[in-house]
Amino acid sequence: MKMTTIFSDGIVVIRPFERSDVSNLFTAVSESQQHIAAFLSWYHPNYSIRDSKAWVSLAIKNWRKHHEFQFVICDVQTGEICGAIGISQIEIENKVADLGYWVRRGYLRKGIATRALRLAIAFAFQELDLVRLELLIREENIASQRVVEKIKATKEGLLKNRLFNQGESHDAWMYAVLRHLKE
Repeated sequence: MKMTTIFSDGIVVIRPFERSDVSNLFTAVSESQQHIAAFLSWYHPNYSIRDSKAWVSLAIKNWRKHHEFQFVICDVQTGEICGAIGISQIEIENKVADLGYWVRRGYLRKGIATRALRLAIAFAFQELDLVRLELLIREENIASQRVVEKIKATKEGLLKNRLFNQGESHDAWMYAVLRHLKE
């Protein structure tokens, strides 16, 4: 069975990373460093084009092996990278995976994350046959909590010292999206 890999709602499209995305990804991350640094462990102050290249290469490799599925989020009209969203930590035997995302600074508060989440959820449930997606949101990241609540994710509990970033442990809310609630 051939897997559908490009999903769009007419406003945004999510698609697998391509080697040609390296430069545009670096630009998007650089523009967004102030708001992503606090919440994303992969970002560091010396983030470079080499980091973007390594990320894209790893994303392509992991997609081919079906280890994880990283998507670039693009504006349908301009083709510009709006951020990224990914399905990782896949447990095939339990039909569960993690879902994570970030949005470029210039696209914040425009509904991009909500739209991309809906598309990635459709991919996970339709193409991967998963039944549960988990999202860990730092306790102080109120904007992301609002986003996942818009998609009707269930807030399951606060996990103490669950995420580590910038040398410190942070508490995180566990949210879940269940397939049977989306059908």
